[in-house]
Amino acid sequence: TGCAGNVTAGKYNNGTADNRALFTRKIYEAMARSGAESKEVPLAQCNWRTTPLRLPVRADRSDEELKDGIRRGSGQSASRAALELAYRRRIGTPIVVSALHFGPEAVLLHLPGEAFVEYQIYARSLVPETWLGVAAYGDLGPGYICMHHSFEEGGYEPIDSFCAPESEGALKQAIREVLLP
Repeated sequence: TGCAGNVTAGKYNNGTADNRALFTRKIYEAMARSGAESKEVPLAQCNWRTTPLRLPVRADRSDEELKDGIRRGSGQSASRAALELAYRRRIGTPIVVSALHFGPEAVLLHLPGEAFVEYQIYARSLVPETWLGVAAYGDLGPGYICMHHSFEEGGYEPIDSFCAPESEGALKQAIREVLLP
């Protein structure tokens, strides 16, 4: 789906039947336009670039607090604490960020987590003349990968993120490494 960690139907749907129909029509029209504008292009080569990524964990929650959340919590809260603790324990194992290059004409970028759409826009700025496809959600260990300023803005994404605000710089660096020669 590309980067959509902070772009969802819930943000643009107030729950009324009229608005749902409008939103559905807009998505359908965008998909139809995209399909109509697609074209076949011969690809001269194929090159896969990868780089390891380690996203820093949040400093505002400790392992002990998460363990306590597992013991005392129930249902979703205990599950969330367990997922974050599991992510923290595997932080020494890097996540792979990759890009499959089909010559200078096209590239398919693969990102972890629920990456915000700003990462896709950033990637586009690095290769403006190249067709760019982005596939996020490759490794859901980190959860939401927010922008640094998102933690100040608040909302459910930064609350549910297992990553620190400094993750923005780390992910952007990895994107640069796999997209640019």
